[in-house]
Amino acid sequence: MPRETPTYALLPCALCQFETASGDDIVISSCFHSACLDMVDLEDELYLLRFVEAMRYKRQPNLLQKEMRRHHLITCLSAGLLESFAQQGTHLPLELWNKIAEHLLPHYASANARSLWRRIKPEPVRMTEDIWCKYVDFEGIRYITKLSNSPSDGWELIYRPSGESIKYIFTAENHLGVISLLFSTSSNEPQVDEAPGIWWRTVHVKGEDLALRERIDACSLLFTCP
Repeated sequence: MPRETPTYALLPCALCQFETASGDDIVISSCFHSACLDMVDLEDELYLLRFVEAMRYKRQPNLLQKEMRRHHLITCLSAGLLESFAQQGTHLPLELWNKIAEHLLPHYASANARSLWRRIKPEPVRMTEDIWCKYVDFEGIRYITKLSNSPSDGWELIYRPSGESIKYIFTAENHLGVISLLFSTSSNEPQVDEAPGIWWRTVHVKGEDLALRERIDACSLLFTCP
């Protein structure tokens, strides 16, 4: 009986999150595109592991989310290429730059993520004071990246004490990070419109201080309550 040819499922690149394909140069041990690994340029192995964890999808995005991400990256990259090369005297139609951008997407996605990635020190946030939020726009989506009782320019006020103790925090998350926070004095779920690819998580707050340990990436938050 003839033996069937085995098939293999290729994992997406851990840096750009685009699918690997036959013929791609990859680093097998961690499933990186070799070019993506060059783009992030993190020689310290610990930093690289933290960056990979920051970019890891917590859930699989649906097909619409994948297509929206792809379209956004192509639009941004092709516009940047058109402007940059026009300044050097090279004028090509946008449609052609779109085609070129499609071939550069993994490299561009990795470089873009690396440009935003920062190490963030944990900071306790007191529930007895105003809480301010800093957002970051990443691949066309606005994520919460930092909370503080002491705002800086561009921060938004998301909570002001009313006298009642906050018991729960509801976090709206997609496959990569936290996009919204709601504070509540009860465990009743907030009345919000459902959105594809968005999940709500409940965090029980104990005591007056909420200890937030912000993730090393610029896109999401993890909560630890004392």
